[in-house]
Amino acid sequence: MEAALRRAHVIDAAGAEFAEKGFHGAQVGEIAARAEVSLGTVYAMFEAKEGLFQAVIEKAADSIRETVRAEVEAVADPRERLLALIDSLFACFSGNQDLLRIYAGATHGLPWRIRQSMGDRAQVIFAGFTEWVRGLAVEATAAGPLVELEPDALALTLIGSVTTAAAAAVEGTSQQPLDVLARDVRKVFERILADGGAP
Repeated sequence: MEAALRRAHVIDAAGAEFAEKGFHGAQVGEIAARAEVSLGTVYAMFEAKEGLFQAVIEKAADSIRETVRAEVEAVADPRERLLALIDSLFACFSGNQDLLRIYAGATHGLPWRIRQSMGDRAQVIFAGFTEWVRGLAVEATAAGPLVELEPDALALTLIGSVTTAAAAAVEGTSQQPLDVLARDVRKVFERILADGGAP
């Protein structure tokens, strides 16, 4: 139990260090100092900085995934679930600015760069989440006609819109703050779902 708590503390410290300085600027010695453990202790847990980075991503992604799923699956209407998904993702990003900075810095908001920047395990996590969102899109399209919209396209468009908008907000490449972007992305999907995808 003590070892698990120490490992979790090191991962939290690494998350803060990566968020502030990026992957290349972060130093394992500084992570050890933040966690109040020796450098040797950190290297006994993780062979290299890459392993720490991967652990940070996995922990944050697991936490967000569980939170989002619980909130979305509590909504009965299939189309409202997609809107709840948007709300929940933006809320998680807003409440996890460290993760958002790491994600934005590593992928520039582009989900297809996840494997390249974060490794295969991170790609598996994100691919599993995408498949779950696709299932939500299938249920939404089955609930009524969404003209010319395939579930795959709807799911990927939703994920891409949220992650790219959130990354732009934290990187400062958008003139709008995160809460305004969240509101406007939601409006876009409200219109799509209300109009049934009709042009």
